[in-house]
Amino acid sequence: PRLLEYTTSGNMRLAATNGERHRSGFVRACAFGLAAFGLFTAPCYTSNANGQQTGSNSVFWRLASYNSQAVTVRRSFSDILEEVHTAHILGVQGTGLRQSIWHPQEVFHKKEGGYHVYHFPAARSEGLSQSCAVSLAFRQDRFSEATIRAVYIPPEEFQGRVGAIRQRLDGAYDIAAFTVYIPPAGAVDPEDAYQGRLYQWIDNTVSSLPARTLPVFFFDANAHVGYEYDRTTRTCRRHSSYDAAGSHSPARQNNNGVRLRRFCNAHELALVNTQTTEGHGPTYTSPTGARTRVDYVAVPASIMPDVIRARVWYMTGYSLQLAHSMRAIDHNPVVVDLNYRAWFQASRGNRLNTEAMQQATPKQVRELQQKLDGVLTSVCSAIVNEADATAAVDQMWHVLISTLREVAVEEFSTPEATQFSYSAATRERGQQHRAVRQAVWEEYVRRGRSIPENVKEYVQDSAATLENIRKEERKQWTTQLEQQISQSLKTGNLRHVWRIAHTLAGTCFGPKNRRLGHVSRSQPQLADWKQYLEQPGPSGGCLAEVIKTSCLEPVDVPELAMQEGERYVRDKLPMANVPTNDRDYEGFHDCLRLAKSHRACPRWACPKEAWLLALKEGPYQTQFQNMLQQFFILLRRYKQQPQLWSISQTALLDKVGNKTGCKSKRVIHLLDRAGKAWNKWVWGNSSHAVPHWAVGFVPRRRRDQAILQLKCQLWRLHALGLGAVAVFYDVANAFSSTSFASLDRVLYEDCPDQDALLLTQRYRRALWLFSVCGQEMLISPRCGDLQGDTAAPQKFLRVYKKLLARWKYRTSTEFEDSIFQLRDPTSGKKVSTSMIAFADDLCRVTLCLSFFSFVRCFEEWNRKLDTELATAGLGQNREKQQFLCRPAGRGAVAMLQELQQYLSECSAQPYVLSDHVLYLGSQVHVANKNTPEVRARLQAARTHWRMLGRFWSKQAVKRRIRVLLYCSLVRNDLIRAAETLVLTLAEQQQLERAQTYYLRTILGKEALVEHNGQMVYRTSEQLRRQLQMPTLQSTLRVRRLLWLKAIVKHNLEAVLLLAVLLAPIGTEQQFDSSGRPTSSANPWLRQWCSDLAAYRCLSVDWAAVFEREGFFAALNERFLKLKFRKLQGYQLPEVKRPNVPERVGVTCEIVDGHGDACARHFETKQALVTHQRKKHAVFNRVTSIVVTNQCPWRHHIFSSRASARVHVQKRQLNNNRCPAATHNPRSFYNVLVVPGDLVCPLCSDSRETLSELHEHMVLCLSLSSVSDCSSSDSSE
Repeated sequence: PRLLEYTTSGNMRLAATNGERHRSGFVRACAFGLAAFGLFTAPCYTSNANGQQTGSNSVFWRLASYNSQAVTVRRSFSDILEEVHTAHILGVQGTGLRQSIWHPQEVFHKKEGGYHVYHFPAARSEGLSQSCAVSLAFRQDRFSEATIRAVYIPPEEFQGRVGAIRQRLDGAYDIAAFTVYIPPAGAVDPEDAYQGRLYQWIDNTVSSLPARTLPVFFFDANAHVGYEYDRTTRTCRRHSSYDAAGSHSPARQNNNGVRLRRFCNAHELALVNTQTTEGHGPTYTSPTGARTRVDYVAVPASIMPDVIRARVWYMTGYSLQLAHSMRAIDHNPVVVDLNYRAWFQASRGNRLNTEAMQQATPKQVRELQQKLDGVLTSVCSAIVNEADATAAVDQMWHVLISTLREVAVEEFSTPEATQFSYSAATRERGQQHRAVRQAVWEEYVRRGRSIPENVKEYVQDSAATLENIRKEERKQWTTQLEQQISQSLKTGNLRHVWRIAHTLAGTCFGPKNRRLGHVSRSQPQLADWKQYLEQPGPSGGCLAEVIKTSCLEPVDVPELAMQEGERYVRDKLPMANVPTNDRDYEGFHDCLRLAKSHRACPRWACPKEAWLLALKEGPYQTQFQNMLQQFFILLRRYKQQPQLWSISQTALLDKVGNKTGCKSKRVIHLLDRAGKAWNKWVWGNSSHAVPHWAVGFVPRRRRDQAILQLKCQLWRLHALGLGAVAVFYDVANAFSSTSFASLDRVLYEDCPDQDALLLTQRYRRALWLFSVCGQEMLISPRCGDLQGDTAAPQKFLRVYKKLLARWKYRTSTEFEDSIFQLRDPTSGKKVSTSMIAFADDLCRVTLCLSFFSFVRCFEEWNRKLDTELATAGLGQNREKQQFLCRPAGRGAVAMLQELQQYLSECSAQPYVLSDHVLYLGSQVHVANKNTPEVRARLQAARTHWRMLGRFWSKQAVKRRIRVLLYCSLVRNDLIRAAETLVLTLAEQQQLERAQTYYLRTILGKEALVEHNGQMVYRTSEQLRRQLQMPTLQSTLRVRRLLWLKAIVKHNLEAVLLLAVLLAPIGTEQQFDSSGRPTSSANPWLRQWCSDLAAYRCLSVDWAAVFEREGFFAALNERFLKLKFRKLQGYQLPEVKRPNVPERVGVTCEIVDGHGDACARHFETKQALVTHQRKKHAVFNRVTSIVVTNQCPWRHHIFSSRASARVHVQKRQLNNNRCPAATHNPRSFYNVLVVPGDLVCPLCSDSRETLSELHEHMVLCLSLSSVSDCSSSDSSE
């Protein structure tokens, strides 16, 4: 076997060892003690579900295809699975599921009835009806979510017609299941081109499958096969013996049959239920009684000898049919049995119930600790003595973790997920109803006898009763959930509250905004990950070296860790004197207690909650606690961490975007919770210097601080009349790219040598375990830290800040320093404010004096930053580089055009300058406009509101619970990062109107009140008072003042922000002698001053202080004692509206053909124009040809279509000459919006390009008469 071996220098290398290493007495003692109590930490793995081993053995497979017509409450998908529960793979067509706001994805996954069900809902596109939507069901005893290899989703026009999934079997071959619904000939396209395109997509997909793949098809093809009719000779000709369609039950071939046979013959497939001596009968019975065969199961012709039989389950089809009829109607399942290769199935490990651990009673804690001591008593002395003699730190940790995990699994194993299921009585009632229908089938329908009326009435009454019972039971289940959510809120279990709320909502969203049933399109295999991880860090890898791969069984991680620990300490000597204090134990316990709850851990580790139960203090110290203290002393003595602490089990999360392959996954490391806590404690023992411009992962430095500093910097430069450019940088694969040498230097600079030696083992001895499609791979990275470790961000920042400091020193100029070096108001020293970094997101602002100076500066910055990053193994991510440019003075637009052309040429992909960018989750506008951010806030609130769907209107759930979830999920989105905004009155009203809408929905009928005999909505103020919901404006005021208090209290953490905020604008100060803002003060200081002034009415003492000191009263000690919650209110300030003259109505004076005038009266001219266009077909022909935000004559681009129409109206008044173009620099950011349909509104002719359409419309307008045009000042 190939094993790991460490040299004395700590570098890893592979060594081949022959034979088996000698086991020490310690290992024998551990094995004897653990075996006596049945403690085995290795996961249990079984063979296939039928008890046969992997290899060439064959096992029984059952394939089934069924068209359900629709999935309803009366006949749900679980009913279908219950009837066809013996099938291992089931293809279902015609489920009737449609894509909606709850299920917008093209495929979603659901566990139901012992199956993994993958639904492919129908898109809302032409040619897709309610008869569409297909599904695939894989039985859970042979398939799992980990075995899925690829998902094949068709284009939008075919979504709901076809879906396919490829599963990985035992590592030697795959199985690809296709479920297909082909519409009848002429149903979508009279020329049947639609069916041709659909078969072409299926053909391309099958051709792209790996050679080892076994394809299986479930067709509802609306096809008849068997013989061809020759119209000329009026003879029938059967298919050849080698054809995909067999000779049993032949039918006259139709158009769909031609396409089906052509496709199957091209791929050497056989239609099984036409080739076997049984099961070749009709599969569909029409309402008129005609019986035809349109459903098929197709497999490769080469495995036809392995087919046992094919059958059509008429009794099951009659039992499941939706039609309210006593005779057989609709489709019947087609079932195929065959023997094929075996399947290797790995059993899932036991999961622990962390909620039960948190709510454990003192009795349960005592019982768990007693069981731990009972296990360890017989082996504790031998373990400590042998470990002390052999330096077996890994073996001692193995005993601790395995003992704790076994006892915790025994006491707190997780129950199965609570999903709705009918009671045993209801299920029995359903079986009785199906038995009655089967009896009717056997007695009457099958024999062609008429059914007596009393039997019909009995069956119909039974079906109606069963449906009512199911509805009532589901209603009772909903009522129980509504009661449980109230009980969970009383006990403070908010996690359970959220889980029940998502269940009641009935949407596809789960906790942490995850999509339930999400199926990733990209499923890279293990070979892809190996090739990807072997790349350098900036390319996405980590210079990985593969240690071990396993295709048939998982890697035994604990055993490998113990072997590795023995080799690592082979040449190490223990320290002579080790302090025996309890600092490690106490610090470890404190960090563990403060760690986040309910977090995942590797399969060999224990969650935080289990450790806290085992370490809970009692009247005496337990044997387990004493052994853990001895373990920490042993760890310090031999300067070695357990190898299990450095082995991570990777979790692959989907990234946002359209990336494919390994780049579409984010690798998260699941680490031992105890190891994370101890490393956090050791790292926190030392002090780590952080520069002023570093914000992310630094205590008391908020994300809003970086956003406000950037906005204020851009405003300040514009106030000085200087052009500015903000460049945003990003590091590619930051945590996994940092070189070991650079991390070592940081640790030895900050930490004592002994601590640094231990902390370096965290990444130098790291091993990553990948589990993909039933296979596992263990790799050893040669660069980078573990993303998911607590101290990893801080260690990266220490490396990154040195590189940025050198880069800034090498690229700064004296002129730039004179502008960006501002005086710190607290210390009086000058600090540079041109750069700010949030983790690896870097922003640097510079002056934009000319195009050539910026290009020279930008290229120099990129070149020197690449040089500095390369010294630590890092590299830029050029795809994420962004710019905010605001030039000043003459030639600003020309400079923007030159800059746009330059960026398009030098970028790997076309880059378009924009007037706003997304920075740290906030929309930063180049001119400090709030419109993009307000729109983003409203959109985020709408998205999160939809996540809980119908939950908001459930009046049975207490209002307090719905308001609580609304505040945390929706309201926080409305005001997130809004402390950095200076909102106008209109923008505040936008946010308030959104909140009012949500509050009215929560209140339901309670939001209505009777007024003059009519039900009207309560006023917004009454709604807020009733729900005790302050206005967003007052809430933001409180949050701004709390932030200001934090800045004053910890002013050293906001040095750059204070310097930018309070710096004078040129020679003008922002405050006068009384602390009042001057005319040159920035808007954020003005807003803070108004917030401070608003508190004067609540405190007389504060009013006196503020009148005397103004804004600088915030430095007074009394400011830190103020309670700002008093400022929250329910009333909006009165809006002083200008005196608007009364509107004079207008009347339509158009006379019809009979000489009668229309004479309709309208309040506004815009309403009149709309009426004349719709009612009388009178419209302005000139403005009607403006189909986008571009002028049809001069081709100028505007911000919107309405602006382009205003431009055309001015052209009409200017003797058909376009007015002069404005010199507004913001006009450069306007982007042309090409309409979807390029159709002329005057003659309805279409063109291929927008320029051709403009030429046509101008010509069409010149040829048409303009005498009947409406007035030129139309304001449509």
